[in-house]
Amino acid sequence: MQDREDWFAPLAEQDLGAAAEIERLSFSSPWSRTSLAEAIAQPNLCYFVGAHRKDGILVGCAGMHIICGECYIDTVAVHPDWRGNGIGRGLLGALIRYAKAQNADFLTLEVRLSNEIAKRLYQAMGFEKAGVRRDFYENPKEDAVIYTRFLTAEEKGETEHENIGN
Repeated sequence: MQDREDWFAPLAEQDLGAAAEIERLSFSSPWSRTSLAEAIAQPNLCYFVGAHRKDGILVGCAGMHIICGECYIDTVAVHPDWRGNGIGRGLLGALIRYAKAQNADFLTLEVRLSNEIAKRLYQAMGFEKAGVRRDFYENPKEDAVIYTRFLTAEEKGETEHENIGN
C-alpha cells in the first residue's frame, strides 16, 4: 500500500452505500448507512476514512470517535475481495495520522478474540493488548480483546510533515 497513499480520503456522502455494504459483508452487527451518515455529519466528534481504488470504487472504510483527546476506533472494514492487499493497514494508518494531528493521547479498539489476522495487524501497528471484555460480541457470542496505542509527544509532532487525508 505504500504506493497507494492517495487511495485514502475522508469518507463522503456518496460513499455511504458502499461503506454500509462493506460493513454488512464484514460484521455480524454492521454499521448502517444511516449510522454512517450521522457519524460523518459530526466532523468535530468523528473521523471516517475510505479506501478508494483509482476508479473511485470504495474498497474499505474505517472510523473513530474522538472525545477529549481519546480516539475510539469503531470500525475497520475491507471488502472481502480486497483483503490481504494492505488496505486495512492503510486505513488504520490514516486513523493514526489523524489522531496525531489532533494531538490525541491514545487510540483504542475492540476486536473479536478469534480474529487473529486483525490482532496481528493491530500489534504490528503499535497497539498493545489492554484487556478483555467478556461476552462483548453477539452472533456469535465472543469475548473482545481491547488494544490501545498511546501516542508520544514526538509522534504528535511528526504530523507537520505528513498528509493526514483532509
